[in-house]
Amino acid sequence: MEDTNINNYDINKDEYIHSLEIAVQLLQREVDSLRSKSSSNEVGESGQMNSESMLHSFKDFDTVEEVIESLHSAIKTSFNILESNIYILNEDNYHSEIADSGTSSLLNQQVQIIEEQGLIDLVINEKEYNILPNNTESDESLTFFILIPLFLRNKYQGIFVAKTNQGKENYSEIDMNTLNSLAESALYVIDNIKSSEEINKMNIRLHNLNTELSKSSNTPIDDLSDMIFREINTSMDIISANTKFIASGIGDATTRCNIINNEISKVKSIKDKILKTKGKNDFNLIDLVERIISISSSQLRRDGIRIELESSIEKLILHLPQVQLEQVLLKILLFSRDTFYEEGKININLFEEKDAYHLMISDNSNGIEENELLNIFDPMVNSDMYMVKKILEELDIKIVINSQFGKGNTFKLYFNK
Repeated sequence: MEDTNINNYDINKDEYIHSLEIAVQLLQREVDSLRSKSSSNEVGESGQMNSESMLHSFKDFDTVEEVIESLHSAIKTSFNILESNIYILNEDNYHSEIADSGTSSLLNQQVQIIEEQGLIDLVINEKEYNILPNNTESDESLTFFILIPLFLRNKYQGIFVAKTNQGKENYSEIDMNTLNSLAESALYVIDNIKSSEEINKMNIRLHNLNTELSKSSNTPIDDLSDMIFREINTSMDIISANTKFIASGIGDATTRCNIINNEISKVKSIKDKILKTKGKNDFNLIDLVERIISISSSQLRRDGIRIELESSIEKLILHLPQVQLEQVLLKILLFSRDTFYEEGKININLFEEKDAYHLMISDNSNGIEENELLNIFDPMVNSDMYMVKKILEELDIKIVINSQFGKGNTFKLYFNK
């Protein structure tokens, strides 16, 4: 019986690691796709500058700052650009520079002003570049802003802002198309760099989890039992001896009680070791969900998918194998992600009812067909969802999945009180 438990634990460990490997592969495929897209990005009409060669030049850099600096160096002379940068939306829904690449604080302040004036939103909504007079300062009446909205996978990503002392009449359509192409090429490479950084983080996490899980399962069960027996037996002998001393009045009772308390603490520590070996530990489900969101949100945002958590419960302590539950949630999110044909949203809700705590994951994706829903736990159809069900059955957690094609999916997990 003990050997079976160990095998199940190893299977679940391997499946969890496999799920992270899948996530890494998905990111890697995305990076390869971006490379393919960016390598085909050419501006055939422009004789001024070969954007394809510039793209290859961008690819030689490892940081976002280097790409932005290279972009500015390439355009400052040919297009009479004084300053330039790419600005993306921050957490407060305002635009901020994508990299600190020497752009002056004045330009950043001016970008903030024209954003407050609604000029950036105007360009984004029109999805067209524009050249506007700089009206942020009276003594800069002879300078202009070139504004180019940037889109990636048909989703708005940011805006290229360049400051120049030339007006609209000085730039041809070919000039603007070239600038647009170069800014988009820089954005492709920047997105590639950020995806690579996420892959590295995933690989590090995968390695650390693998190491941690290996440590917790390397000790043979017989050796572990002998070690536990010896430690508990020693503590019980010490407790028994000191109890007799207290009863007989020998020695200081306070000292004897302290010795007994120390040994009781050792026994509790042994209990924690056993729980860790079995893969179970106490953890806050809300903390776990927030960590999962942190891991997956960057990847989901790249596909235009937002993820949000709502909870009417401040704290929910579970005594379960945390690694396995983390594996389940990651697999469900990846399944949900694959049912989106366009951008959308995933909601995670935690709430309490009479007999159970509920974790509900819902999305507004395209959902799945009825026949696919009927066979969703079939290992020959979907091995990941089969593993989800298998793990949850072992943990005594009920799962119910509802899906309607064209309307989205809902996953409900029930945690008994």
